Amino acid sequence: MGTHKGKWAGVSGFVEANATPFVTAYAELREEIGALFEQLKCVREARPLLLDDPLTGKRWAVHPFLFDDLGVQVVLDWEHVEYRWILPEELSALDTVPGLKETLDAALGL
Repeated sequence: MGTHKGKWAGVSGFVEANATPFVTAYAELREEIGALFEQLKCVREARPLLLDDPLTGKRWAVHPFLFDDLGVQVVLDWEHVEYRWILPEELSALDTVPGLKETLDAALGL
């Protein structure tokens, strides 16, 4: 598979008992960056990953999705103070949540 070129945003959330990962992904994108359903196109849903958080000792089931941006104007919610677009190869230089690189690779189909 080829790689997806362009900008990307890492957004996460908790899947409630009455929701699916797919519905949760759209809801989190709306809540965290102001993306509307019609401004996004799901390109890939990767297999879930089991990732360990060394700080909390918890194991998380992560559901990676890749969406195309069809015209999102980013509006941050209360959880964030800033954002910036980066290239995938710049991720390793940043202090991120555990497993973000693996999640991005899965979403990109690598």
